[in-house]
Amino acid sequence: MEEPLFESRCGLRITKTAVYSINFTFGNIIESWPLSRIKLYRDKIVLKAALKPAVELRLKDIISIEKKLLYILISHNDPRVHKYVRITGVGTASSLHKKLRKAAEDNNLGIKFV
Repeated sequence: MEEPLFESRCGLRITKTAVYSINFTFGNIIESWPLSRIKLYRDKIVLKAALKPAVELRLKDIISIEKKLLYILISHNDPRVHKYVRITGVGTASSLHKKLRKAAEDNNLGIKFV
């Protein structure tokens, strides 16, 4: 099996809409996995939570990876995965975004970072 170019712990949240809310009462959240891992490969990003199937996003389907105030938003066109994928956690928006961007740029993966 191929070794990841980058790997880190994170939180993962998949939602129905682009509106970010910490409040769980709106029914917006489809999945929320606080103990997850993100792995960057040459052709995909894999998001894996304990006891859950992995979510794979092909790099060719990723539009951008955007740093927000409290999370990272992965915009994509993969029909197998709900549209709004957020990576959450303490310091995620700054440190994880920088590390992920550096790994992608060092390996010329062509991902757009915002």
